[in-house]
This record gives sequence, C-alpha cells and structure tokens, in this order.
Amino acid sequence: MSSKEALIDLKKRNKALKEEGHFHIGVKVMSVIEDLVEKDTPMKVINGTTINEACLEYECPRCKQEIDNGRYSKDQYYLIKHCISCGQKLDWSDDV
Repeated sequence: MSSKEALIDLKKRNKALKEEGHFHIGVKVMSVIEDLVEKDTPMKVINGTTINEACLEYECPRCKQEIDNGRYSKDQYYLIKHCISCGQKLDWSDDV
C-alpha cells in the first residue's frame, strides 16, 4: 500500500469514527500527516541555470532551494533521493 492509499484509507476510517462519536484524529494532526504524504510523493525537480542546453543547477519543487548536485556526475543525480532543505522526495526522470 502506498502512502497516498494509506492516507485515503485513514481519512475514510477517521470520518467514520468521527460520525460515530468515537475518538478521531484532529484537523492539525491530519494536516501534518497529509504534509508527510506529500513529501513522500516524488516531485519532478525544477531545471535552473542552463549553459549550452545543459542544465547545471536544479531546484526542489517544494521549497525552491537549489539541490546540491556537485558531488555527482549527471548520470548519478538519481542518487539524490530527497531535498536536504525540506525532505521532499525527488523525481529525476526525464530531467537529466
């Protein structure tokens, strides 16, 4: 089960519990869980500075911080799994 599927299931169960008057997850906690699921869902990196049609800098799609790719060759960018600034899971497909 993916994190998105788990979130959908959690929301359904939480709604049913709330409607029955049982203990349920509050709005703030649910918001934190949704944020974590969003960060766990890969997002395509944003191309930044380009020279001679080769992108040299990339940005995180969530926090817009530059992704430090200096230690990697172009064919190894996929090894950078998450943004170190915000934790967003990164998708490098079709971008390198």
